[in-house]
Amino acid sequence: AAENARSEERKALAFIRKGQYEGLRDLLKEIKDDSSRKEEYDSRKPDLSKDGLLSEKSGATIVSAEAEGLTAYNIFLATENVDIAKKIAKGLRGPSGGFSTIRAVGIKFPEREGVVVSMNMFDCVNTPIYRPFEFVKREAARYGVAVTGSEIVGPIKLEYIINSLEYFLGLEEFRRDQILETHLMD
Repeated sequence: AAENARSEERKALAFIRKGQYEGLRDLLKEIKDDSSRKEEYDSRKPDLSKDGLLSEKSGATIVSAEAEGLTAYNIFLATENVDIAKKIAKGLRGPSGGFSTIRAVGIKFPEREGVVVSMNMFDCVNTPIYRPFEFVKREAARYGVAVTGSEIVGPIKLEYIINSLEYFLGLEEFRRDQILETHLMD
C-alpha cells in the first residue's frame, strides 16, 4: 500500500505508527545525538522534518500517493463478544496470514449494538470487497454469530462497488455503459 515509501520497512503503516506520536517523539529525542543509533534515527525520522517532529502541539500526518487509495470497511456482528471480532480480524489481516492487502481489528463501537471487524483495504482490485465480507461471514458462523451488515467509511471507487455487485448477483456480460450515471459523468 505504501509504494512511495523511501525504505522497505516504511511500507508498513504499523512501523510508522509504532509507539504512536508520543512514543516516536520520545524515541527521536532519545536517539538523536547517539551516533551508534543514527541508522535507527534516520529510519524513524519523518520525511518532512529537519529535527525530529515539527511541533510538540501539532501531531503528525501520514500522507500517501497510492494509486488505488485506501478503502475503510466495517462489518458488523450480532454479538457483544469483542474477542470473536478480534479472532476474525486476526485471520483476515495480512500480517497474521490473511489477505496481504488488508489490515483489520476487532472492536466495539459504544454507540451501536454488536461488535465490528474494522479494516483498511489497500487494494480492492486484487482483493475485492466481497472477499473479506464472505470470509467474515464464514468465520462468524463458526462462532454461531451472524453478520448484521457492513459499511463503507469515506470515499470508494465505483469500480469496487460494481465488482461486488457483479459477484453477488452473478451478472453475465454486464457492461459499465448500462449504468445510467456513467453517461452523466462523461
